[in-house]
Amino acid sequence: MLDKIDIAAAVARAKTLVAQPQTPAPITNVTFTQLESKVWAVRETPTPKIRRSEADEQADLFRWLRTEGRALGYIAHSVPNDASSDPERLGKLKQTGLTPGAPDLYVFAPGVNLAIEMKKSNGKLSDLAPHQEGFLSVLADLPNWISCVCFGYTAARAAISRWLPRD
Repeated sequence: MLDKIDIAAAVARAKTLVAQPQTPAPITNVTFTQLESKVWAVRETPTPKIRRSEADEQADLFRWLRTEGRALGYIAHSVPNDASSDPERLGKLKQTGLTPGAPDLYVFAPGVNLAIEMKKSNGKLSDLAPHQEGFLSVLADLPNWISCVCFGYTAARAAISRWLPRD
């Protein structure tokens, strides 16, 4: 059901929900650091002790984006960049545009686009591969684009709250 979303209907629904007063709770325990490449590193502080996978962190973010995020007028999608795919599937993904280093997800809002490379909340900046930072850096140089590496769900929510309009 969620995979076959009618974008026009989603935008119309989001506009109606945005008309209702919504005040998301501020996220205060997050640091924002801009790297030399103009890419932002966003991390929850202190680093959570709980070990969760990057996929679990991203799944939590998409649960939020499909509800509250949509109500705020955001449209998001993820990139199927799973390198562990079987060779046949990986070949087809490459033929159809899979690009090494492409960010895990994109969030679009009026006037600004956010590219996010997700990492687990207890990850390190060295987990960001050079080709990932390079791709994010190219996007960061484009007008109306912000690129960041977010360490966990809370950091990604904070990045979205900081840079995307709430209409």
